[in-house]
Amino acid sequence: MFLVGQNFPDLWRPWLRGKIPYDKDAAIKHAEIVAFVSKLPLRGFQPGTDMGSDTKAKPEIWENMRTTRRPSLKMQQETAKLPAAAGDFNALKAQAGETGKACKACHDKYKNK
Repeated sequence: MFLVGQNFPDLWRPWLRGKIPYDKDAAIKHAEIVAFVSKLPLRGFQPGTDMGSDTKAKPEIWENMRTTRRPSLKMQQETAKLPAAAGDFNALKAQAGETGKACKACHDKYKNK
C-alpha cells in the first residue's frame, strides 16, 4: 500500500491541479508504476500478517478475506486503466477520479484514521 500511496499522487499532483503543464510521458510512467504496484497489496493481507508489526489496517480486513478481496480487486481494475488514460489529460483526470473512489472505498472500510 505504501508504494501505491507514494506513486498515485504523482498522477494528479500537480498536473491535475493545473500547477505545471501536463507531461504525458511522466504521467504514463507513474500510471504504469501504480498499475503494477496495485497488484501487490492483496498479498500482504494474508492470515497472520497482522501480527508482529504496526499496521494502519483495521482488524476486520483479516476476518473475511473474501469480502476484503472485492474492494482490492476493484482498485486493481481501476488502476489497470490508468496507463491507457495517461496519454490524454482529460482521460487521466477522469480515470484518476474513478481510481481514487475505488481506493477510498477500501480505506473507508478497512483503514484506521
